[in-house]
Amino acid sequence: MSEIREALFAVADESWDPMVKAEAESLSNFEVGNFEFILAMIIWYNILFAVNTVSKSLQSGNMQLDVAVQQIKGLVTYLTKYRDTGFHSVMITAKEIASTMDVEQVFKQNRNRRRKRQFDYESRDEGT
Repeated sequence: MSEIREALFAVADESWDPMVKAEAESLSNFEVGNFEFILAMIIWYNILFAVNTVSKSLQSGNMQLDVAVQQIKGLVTYLTKYRDTGFHSVMITAKEIASTMDVEQVFKQNRNRRRKRQFDYESRDEGT
């Protein structure tokens, strides 16, 4: 991920096109350089790697039914275990990657929006 970010920085520095430059800077700073993005990438990589391994095995021509059921049960067990204990290990890995990339290791808070209250012309009368 750090190499991808460095490549985006290089594209932003060397590009003459303002749109390409702005897009590369935005991706390197706000997407790849975001702790939430790093964490999500690691989580999705782990899950999709496990699912892909079982999927490729199930698609083989000489797959037997009992082996297929065993692999699917193993995948369900892996996902259950990953749900319970995987986040802690992923968080440690994400912090290591973020520190090598000089990315702040915090989750950004979105500001709360306030809705404007509109005057209701068809409100009920209070006194009657």
